[in-house]
Amino acid sequence: MILHIVETEAPDDVVVGLRHIKLCVAVLIVATALAAAGFAAAITESISMGAVGYTSSVSQRDYYQAERARELVTDRLKQEIGTLSEQQSAAQTMAALVGMTINDAEQYKERHNRIKNLKKELAALDGEQGAHHE
Repeated sequence: MILHIVETEAPDDVVVGLRHIKLCVAVLIVATALAAAGFAAAITESISMGAVGYTSSVSQRDYYQAERARELVTDRLKQEIGTLSEQQSAAQTMAALVGMTINDAEQYKERHNRIKNLKKELAALDGEQGAHHE
Protein backbone atom coordinates (compact mmCIF):
# COMPACT_ATOMS: atom_id res chain seq x y z
CA MET A 1 0.00 0.00 0.00
CA ILE A 2 2.81 2.37 0.81
CA LEU A 3 4.31 1.69 -2.60
CA HIS A 4 0.96 2.56 -4.10
CA ILE A 5 0.91 5.84 -2.19
CA VAL A 6 4.38 6.80 -3.36
CA GLU A 7 3.57 6.10 -7.00
CA THR A 8 0.20 7.78 -6.83
CA GLU A 9 -0.77 10.69 -8.91
CA ALA A 10 -4.24 11.27 -7.53
CA PRO A 11 -4.73 12.95 -4.14
CA ASP A 12 -7.53 10.48 -3.28
CA ASP A 13 -5.03 7.65 -2.97
CA VAL A 14 -3.00 9.65 -0.42
CA VAL A 15 -6.13 10.22 1.69
CA VAL A 16 -6.89 6.49 1.60
CA GLY A 17 -3.34 5.78 2.78
CA LEU A 18 -3.66 8.27 5.64
CA ARG A 19 -6.93 6.68 6.73
CA HIS A 20 -5.05 3.44 7.39
CA ILE A 21 -2.51 5.30 9.54
CA LYS A 22 -5.32 7.04 11.44
CA LEU A 23 -6.99 3.67 11.94
CA CYS A 24 -3.78 2.17 13.38
CA VAL A 25 -3.37 5.12 15.75
CA ALA A 26 -7.01 4.84 16.81
CA VAL A 27 -6.64 1.09 17.44
CA LEU A 28 -3.49 1.76 19.47
CA ILE A 29 -5.28 4.42 21.53
CA VAL A 30 -8.28 2.14 22.16
CA ALA A 31 -6.01 -0.78 23.11
CA THR A 32 -4.06 1.44 25.50
CA ALA A 33 -7.28 2.75 27.04
CA LEU A 34 -8.64 -0.79 27.48
CA ALA A 35 -5.38 -1.94 29.08
CA ALA A 36 -5.43 1.05 31.44
CA ALA A 37 -9.07 0.40 32.31
CA GLY A 38 -8.32 -3.26 33.02
CA PHE A 39 -5.36 -2.33 35.20
CA ALA A 40 -7.47 0.23 37.08
CA ALA A 41 -10.23 -2.35 37.59
CA ALA A 42 -7.71 -4.84 38.99
CA ILE A 43 -6.33 -2.27 41.43
CA THR A 44 -9.83 -1.20 42.47
CA GLU A 45 -10.88 -4.79 43.05
CA SER A 46 -7.76 -5.46 45.12
CA ILE A 47 -8.46 -2.43 47.29
CA SER A 48 -12.09 -3.48 47.67
CA MET A 49 -11.15 -7.01 48.70
CA GLY A 50 -8.64 -5.65 51.21
CA ALA A 51 -11.29 -3.36 52.69
CA VAL A 52 -13.74 -6.26 53.00
CA GLY A 53 -11.09 -8.38 54.73
CA TYR A 54 -10.25 -5.57 57.15
CA THR A 55 -13.92 -4.89 57.92
CA SER A 56 -14.52 -8.59 58.49
CA SER A 57 -11.60 -8.93 60.90
CA VAL A 58 -12.67 -5.82 62.84
CA SER A 59 -16.21 -7.18 63.04
CA GLN A 60 -14.96 -10.55 64.32
CA ARG A 61 -12.78 -8.82 66.92
CA ASP A 62 -15.68 -6.67 68.13
CA TYR A 63 -17.97 -9.71 68.31
CA TYR A 64 -15.37 -11.66 70.30
CA GLN A 65 -14.85 -8.76 72.72
CA ALA A 66 -18.61 -8.39 73.23
CA GLU A 67 -19.00 -12.12 73.86
CA ARG A 68 -16.08 -12.10 76.29
CA ALA A 69 -17.56 -9.14 78.18
CA ARG A 70 -20.91 -10.95 78.32
CA GLU A 71 -19.17 -14.05 79.73
CA LEU A 72 -17.45 -11.97 82.42
CA VAL A 73 -20.75 -10.38 83.45
CA THR A 74 -22.47 -13.79 83.46
CA ASP A 75 -19.71 -15.27 85.62
CA ARG A 76 -19.91 -12.34 88.05
CA LEU A 77 -23.71 -12.68 88.32
CA LYS A 78 -23.47 -16.43 88.92
CA GLN A 79 -20.82 -15.92 91.58
CA GLU A 80 -22.88 -13.26 93.37
CA ILE A 81 -26.01 -15.45 93.20
CA GLY A 82 -24.00 -18.33 94.69
CA THR A 83 -22.64 -16.19 97.54
CA LEU A 84 -26.06 -14.74 98.36
CA SER A 85 -27.66 -18.20 98.19
CA GLU A 86 -25.10 -19.54 100.68
CA GLN A 87 -25.87 -16.61 102.99
CA GLN A 88 -29.60 -17.34 102.64
CA SER A 89 -29.05 -20.99 103.47
CA ALA A 90 -27.00 -20.08 106.56
CA ALA A 91 -29.69 -17.60 107.64
CA GLN A 92 -32.39 -20.26 107.27
CA THR A 93 -30.36 -22.69 109.37
CA MET A 94 -29.85 -20.07 112.09
CA ALA A 95 -33.52 -19.10 111.98
CA ALA A 96 -34.52 -22.73 112.48
CA LEU A 97 -32.23 -22.99 115.51
CA VAL A 98 -32.61 -19.64 117.26
CA GLY A 99 -35.12 -17.63 115.25
CA MET A 100 -34.63 -14.37 113.34
CA THR A 101 -34.45 -10.83 114.53
CA ILE A 102 -36.21 -8.08 112.62
CA ASN A 103 -32.85 -6.98 111.23
CA ASP A 104 -32.03 -10.57 110.17
CA ALA A 105 -35.43 -10.86 108.48
CA GLU A 106 -34.87 -7.59 106.58
CA GLN A 107 -31.42 -8.75 105.41
CA TYR A 108 -32.93 -12.08 104.39
CA LYS A 109 -35.61 -10.31 102.36
CA GLU A 110 -33.04 -7.96 100.73
CA ARG A 111 -30.85 -10.93 99.74
CA HIS A 112 -33.91 -12.74 98.38
CA ASN A 113 -34.85 -9.73 96.23
CA ARG A 114 -31.25 -9.28 95.11
CA ILE A 115 -31.04 -12.95 94.06
CA LYS A 116 -34.32 -12.60 92.19
CA ASN A 117 -33.07 -9.50 90.31
CA LEU A 118 -29.71 -11.11 89.54
CA LYS A 119 -31.45 -14.16 88.10
CA LYS A 120 -33.53 -11.89 85.87
CA GLU A 121 -30.35 -10.18 84.62
CA LEU A 122 -28.76 -13.57 84.03
CA ALA A 123 -31.80 -14.80 82.10
CA ALA A 124 -31.75 -11.64 79.98
CA LEU A 125 -28.06 -12.16 79.17
CA ASP A 126 -28.67 -15.82 78.33
CA GLY A 127 -31.57 -14.74 76.09
CA GLU A 128 -29.32 -12.25 74.26
CA GLN A 129 -26.63 -14.88 73.88
CA GLY A 130 -29.13 -17.35 72.46
CA ALA A 131 -30.40 -14.75 69.99
CA HIS A 132 -26.84 -14.08 68.75
CA HIS A 133 -26.16 -17.77 68.13
CA GLU A 134 -29.31 -18.47 66.10
